[in-house]
Amino acid sequence: MTGLPLKKLLLSFAVTYLKIKVEKYLRYRGLEKRQPVNI
Repeated sequence: MTGLPLKKLLLSFAVTYLKIKVEKYLRYRGLEKRQPVNI
């Protein structure tokens, strides 16, 4: 058994986590500036 599936799982988890963090950060910045955030 190789560690490849585990690495893929950790990678997908990390990507999802980062997306959530970025989304929250952009939303916070948008509320701070009271402007819509363009991506």
